[in-house]
Amino acid sequence: ADLRTAADLVHFGRENDAPEALICAARIIGTTPTTEDTDNFHCITEHAKEPQPGPTAEDLLAEAAEMSDAEHIQTLIAQVEDIISNAERGNTAGPGHVNGAVVTYGIEEWHGDFYGNEWAEVTVVGDGVSDLDVRVYDDLGYLIAEDNSTSPDCHVHWFQRYTGHVHIEVSCYSSPYSHVHYTLYHN
Repeated sequence: ADLRTAADLVHFGRENDAPEALICAARIIGTTPTTEDTDNFHCITEHAKEPQPGPTAEDLLAEAAEMSDAEHIQTLIAQVEDIISNAERGNTAGPGHVNGAVVTYGIEEWHGDFYGNEWAEVTVVGDGVSDLDVRVYDDLGYLIAEDNSTSPDCHVHWFQRYTGHVHIEVSCYSSPYSHVHYTLYHN
């Protein structure tokens, strides 16, 4: 949920030339512990393009610095850099992320495992303009969660009744681009 908020702040900051929003997003991204989870999550379709990672906290702070050289913005950037450098992120056995790139009107399929008797969540953060959807199926092929809104980001949660394998589909319903890079976050 925090990383989805950060994505919303990035979209807002870029659309409204608001460096403060990028700085807030950088703080969230820089202090939220996730690890790249290519061991547990595997894409079984060929990527449209080589996936590009989402913006790092450092990228967002540099972008904010380019938007404004006002003294208070530069002070905020320095404070957030200090907070991020002192944050204990380390390795986590919980939340993770993977990067993908789906063709417009196409589908990418991911497989991963979730622990049973827990709430599970998947958030897909796109490019801010393309319409991405996500669907989650259990190991028997039954649809257990979906978000098919017209948003560039999507989020689903469900109660995972048993430890098992899930099939996740990320699809691009519309985009001004031939392919869309995205990051899939999971708990």
